[in-house]
Amino acid sequence: MSTTPATISERILPPVRGGGRAAAPNFADLTAILRRRMVLILVLFVLLGGAAGAGFYVWWKYYPTYYAEGFVELITSIPRDPLSLTDVRLADREQERFVQTQSYLVKNPEVIQTALRTANLQNTAWYKSVPKEEREAELIEDLISAPVRGTNYMRVAVRTRSIDDPHVIVEEVVNRYLDHVKDRSTENYREDKARAQEELDTHRQKLADKRRDLRAAAERLPGGFMAGGLGGATREAYLYTQQVAALRLQLAQLESLRAFYAQGARVTAEDAAAVEADPYVQQLAAGAFAIQQQIALNTSRYGPRHEVMRRLDGALKTTEETLRQTREQKLNEYRAAVAQTVESAYQNMQFALLSAMENLQLADATQRDYDRALNEYAILRNEVDVMAVKEIELEEYVSNLDRLVRNRSGVTIKWAQHPVRPLTKSTPTIVMLPLMILLALLASMGAAVGLDLLNTSIRTTQDVTRHLEMALLGFVPDRDDEEVHIRHLELAVVEAPRSMVAEAFRQIRANLQFSAPAARQRTVAVTSPSPDDGKTTVACNLAAAVAQAGRRVLLIDANLRRPALHVHFEARRDAGLSNILVGQSTFADCVVTTDVPNLDVLYCGQLPPNPAELLGSEPFSRLLADAAGRYDQIIIDTAPVLLASDASLVASAVDGVIFVVRANVDSRGAARRACSLLAGVSAHFFGAVLNAAQVTRGGYLRQQLRSYYDYQSTIPAGGPPVLPKPEGKKE
Repeated sequence: MSTTPATISERILPPVRGGGRAAAPNFADLTAILRRRMVLILVLFVLLGGAAGAGFYVWWKYYPTYYAEGFVELITSIPRDPLSLTDVRLADREQERFVQTQSYLVKNPEVIQTALRTANLQNTAWYKSVPKEEREAELIEDLISAPVRGTNYMRVAVRTRSIDDPHVIVEEVVNRYLDHVKDRSTENYREDKARAQEELDTHRQKLADKRRDLRAAAERLPGGFMAGGLGGATREAYLYTQQVAALRLQLAQLESLRAFYAQGARVTAEDAAAVEADPYVQQLAAGAFAIQQQIALNTSRYGPRHEVMRRLDGALKTTEETLRQTREQKLNEYRAAVAQTVESAYQNMQFALLSAMENLQLADATQRDYDRALNEYAILRNEVDVMAVKEIELEEYVSNLDRLVRNRSGVTIKWAQHPVRPLTKSTPTIVMLPLMILLALLASMGAAVGLDLLNTSIRTTQDVTRHLEMALLGFVPDRDDEEVHIRHLELAVVEAPRSMVAEAFRQIRANLQFSAPAARQRTVAVTSPSPDDGKTTVACNLAAAVAQAGRRVLLIDANLRRPALHVHFEARRDAGLSNILVGQSTFADCVVTTDVPNLDVLYCGQLPPNPAELLGSEPFSRLLADAAGRYDQIIIDTAPVLLASDASLVASAVDGVIFVVRANVDSRGAARRACSLLAGVSAHFFGAVLNAAQVTRGGYLRQQLRSYYDYQSTIPAGGPPVLPKPEGKKE
């Protein structure tokens, strides 16, 4: 074992996917698969292609189909207005749903059953060839009815085996569909008409009752209301209102006069004028005035103190006193008379006001009665007008429904294109033959690829690098593909040096030399996932090839469970590795020199009961270190990784591991699990060897084998002489 420190690159372990999924095959892998399976593909293609051709001929000759189609224009589901010249179009989404609904209605069992009862369809070969109980179901299944995208057309089509049948079937089915749609819409309209007629009759009876009530209400109104003017009650109420207002005003005036005279207020000019107008007062006033005239005339004559003047002054005072008393008396008499008059007028006015108010209340009551009667009349009149309009609408609706029932024109659907008799076969077409052959080829290739992919074993060098993600040191051809007879495959490098197997091991030797510096590959373990993978064969031949290169090699049989090296070398010795590890023998006593120059062998020795403990012990490490000082390279044959832990213990103690996989035997999962176990003990992988790689048609291995032996054919005359074999080598 090397004691030189390892570099960083050598410490990096290759990524190993212990249980992950394998990478998907790429184009190069598929191409390689097709080349390997070329014979299988050709056989399958011949079989499938022949079957496809025969099937096409039988199909063309005995089972052709003929296709016919018709188109129906679905305009609208809204009836046309009798006064309109155009149809009412539906909105886009509504039209799409309408066409989709009608496409399902074509396959309605009622439509199909009605079509099957027509004479034209019963005369077809299709009708006669299908059993009675299966006709309806088969026609529904064979019939094609679908909207034409972006239009308001519906396609109705069918395929049959007779050229005279498809257009007849489509024609009869569509005609029955059109009748069914019209009958269905007519039935709906007939039911709607019955309901509308019943509603119209009920409405007419209610309208007649309302008109009778209206006439009774009109009779309760006075003539003026019906004439459009004011009625008598209204005029009386107006006059009484005016009268009450006037009386209330006069009463208010009398009330003020009454209060005025009752309170003894000051004398007014009117009162004074009435008093002065009294004859007696006027007489006294005239007498007083005459005395004043006399006094004025006699003053200058007699003087103010004259007797005459005194008599005149006395007479004047007496007259004025009498006048004053008379005026006062007359004023009181006048005011009493006026107050009496005002009181009487006030009483009369109150009576008149009460009478006017009674009359006004009576007129208002009468007016309210008239207003209620008028309001009732107006309501009835409005109801009659509304019901009359509704009567007209119902009559028009019933009339339209009656027209739709008579004309069967509830929906607007009509033929757009009638089906025609097919001129050629619909299926099969001549284009289908190359397509079927192409499908046969693709099926053959798919079967080959599928069989190849279903095989989970490692078969090619690409499988090693892809699924194990490990460098490939080389591959060893299968013994059955070798053209040179090899008696012992474990010593093919020695016994058949010019064979392809020997050349493969020399190539592995070269790749191993360049996989790491010589100091980093002093101790090499050779192991495999399972028994019989050829690890012993690889170990023996690799050791012989390295020894032939001039390096001293020690081959150790570390398979303490089922050793095999003692079978392949003539030199025998009972003691071996196990005896050294338990201290019974020394290295010099156990090592055996073989007939191959530079190659020594250390056999297993006696089988111990605890091989794992021995291989993981300190004596084993010291043995490797001691051997590494004596030999240029030590190659160790170990037990299978998946069967025992011996290989993992040895792998952890050496510089690196050569992982041997047997083609078409070891599965990818088993190889990945083995790699994971080795990676778990920090084993370093030099690379993998694919053993027993088989030659496949179109593969590079077959071409390489052929080229190798062609290149090493008989040496021409006059060529260089052949060197003699080294001494000690066996034939």
